[in-house]
Formats: sequence, structure tokens, C-alpha cells
Amino acid sequence: MQDCYAGDVGDFGKYALLKQLCSADIADARELTLGVLWYVPWCRCVDAESGTQGDGSHIDYLRPENEIGQKLRQCAPDLWKEMRSVVYGCRSIAAVERSGALPAGTKYHSQPQVCECDRSRTTKEEKEERRRTWLRAGQDAVEGVDLVFCDPDNGFENKEVKPHYKRGPKYFYYSDLDAHFNAGKSVVVYHHLGRRKHTGQINDLLETVSRRFDLDGSAFALRHRRGNGRAYVVLPSSAHSELLTDRAQRMIDSCWGKGDHFDQCIYRWKPERDRVAGACDAAAEARLRDRPMTLEQAVWVDPERMSGTPCFRGSRLPVQQMFDWLADGVSLDEFIEDFQIDRAAAEAVLLAAGSEYAASSDPDKR
Repeated sequence: MQDCYAGDVGDFGKYALLKQLCSADIADARELTLGVLWYVPWCRCVDAESGTQGDGSHIDYLRPENEIGQKLRQCAPDLWKEMRSVVYGCRSIAAVERSGALPAGTKYHSQPQVCECDRSRTTKEEKEERRRTWLRAGQDAVEGVDLVFCDPDNGFENKEVKPHYKRGPKYFYYSDLDAHFNAGKSVVVYHHLGRRKHTGQINDLLETVSRRFDLDGSAFALRHRRGNGRAYVVLPSSAHSELLTDRAQRMIDSCWGKGDHFDQCIYRWKPERDRVAGACDAAAEARLRDRPMTLEQAVWVDPERMSGTPCFRGSRLPVQQMFDWLADGVSLDEFIEDFQIDRAAAEAVLLAAGSEYAASSDPDKR
């Protein structure tokens, strides 16, 4: 997490999820206390490679006339206002902490892992000790909470990037979980999904943490669809397993799932079923089959995005590109895999195109 990301559309979904998991509701009056480890990589929002300002440009949803923003606002009107105050005020992590976006009493650890001046002046051993010191400070900062949220820039560790490497501060390492789990806390970790098939990435993460901590199927993940692809991996303690699962399900059964902000399913790794882990629970799969996606849900047209070219919703991928690729002999499966779009969206577009063609070919309808 960095100041320049504060309040973007990913943040909106993130804070809504954390509130849902921690807040009492009609079904269960228990409130969970929250601690947030921001995983600030360095002192300023500067990219480690280029030294330029980072991302955080996904803020169109905060414009009152924005279609996606209007739908998100319906789900959480107070949170929408709070994110506007963050983005159009002094945009920073500190502003998020002051905004009321997260439950009252939330504990924070916002200390940067690295200061700009010392990134290239320390040995491997010194860097490793610096990280251990930062982690201990984080554990102290969230002492006594029920649920810890870890918010690294990139998510779970990349095996090619060691903790002491220049980009190490942008990752969450599996060993970071040890202290929290040993203290009986539940943990939620943000993970940025890359271009590889999302369900495969989620499966790998859930399998790794499940085997490492012997979670016996209790770990699960939710995929947020707005902006860049991202997953929230939930690792419940034994005391919170049923509670967190139920609250996550209620969230995706609401406008958050029905409005396609989150996938309307919970992803799990279940080794005994030998399936593509990360696939939805059977009941959720049935709901999705019974509710085919409409063309309006699959496509958006915005004069300020790609000059008004119809694109798959949530992306800048023109719908026409799918037809061009299919005409060149590329299979639908290959197209979906390469561009990471939802199969339901592609099928909705193809169904609409087929219906239009049939209508134009019918002499009675000319």
C-alpha cells in the first residue's frame, strides 16, 4: 500500500469487505476487532524501478455521473463519500485512517519498511534484520485484535524475489503469517492477480497456505472485479471460520455480487475433490448458471474510455477484438485465457450477436 493508491476503486472494495467481515449483523452480533498492516514499502510513493509516480488512477468511480460509481455508491453510500474525501483531499494512507472507512478502534501499522536514503547502503543481513524489526513492530501494533489485514503492493511472495531484494518490500511472505496464526488471529491478505489464469493463481495460493498451516479447507478467497484483478485470501482461525465464511457469503449474495463487483462465489482449495481448486462452491455455481449475464452486464461504452468503443466491462478490451480473433481461427477458450475476461461476458456478447444476426436474416422481420 502506498499513498498514491489511497481511495482507488480497489480500496473501495477492500474496505467494504473488511467492514463486512468485522461488523455485527442480524445473523451474528459478534464484532471482530481489526488490525491493518499497510506494508508501506518505502517512504514516498515512488516506483522502485523508474522512480516515477505510481499508479492509483482508478478513481473514475468517484465521479457522480460514472456508471460503475453509481452502482458502487448504491452498495455503500457512506463509504463512497469517505473515499471522495480521501481522493479529493490530502490523498494518503493517513487520510484513509481518519476517514471512518474502517471500523472504529481499528489498529494500524503504517511505518514504511525502507527509507529512501538507505535502500542501496545496507548489506543483505542488515536488510533482513530491518524487515524482521518492521514485522515485530507490526505485531506489536495490532496486538489483541481478532483479524489482521495485510496489504502489500503486489500480494503474496514471488519465488524469484527474496525479502532482502529491492522489490522485496512490495510482497507478503508466507513466513509473515507465523506470528499471527500462533496468536490465534484470523488473517486476510491482499493479492494482485497477474495475467495467468486467475483461478489457477488463487488455487496455488490457497493450496500453499492450507498445506503450510494445516487449515483443512477453511481458507477461502474472494475475487474483486473492479480495476485490476485482485484476490482477498481469508485465513480464519478456528474460532472465526464459520463466522467469516457466512459473512463473506452474505456479502457476495448482496449487491456486491449481484452487481458484479465481486465474483458471486467463494473460492476454495479442496484436495479431496481433485478439481480446479478455486472453483466456486456448487451452490454458487448453480446460481451463476441460473442467472446468465446480460449484454449490459458484459459490455460498457464510455466516451471517455477508448473514445466510446464498446469494451468488455471492467476493461479496455474492445468487444470487436474477440470477433477478430475468432475470425482468425483462435478458439474462444484461448481468447478468454489470453485476455482474462469472464466466459459469461464473452458468451453474452456472442449470444447477442447471434440474436441480432438471426433477426436481420429473418425476412419477416426486415
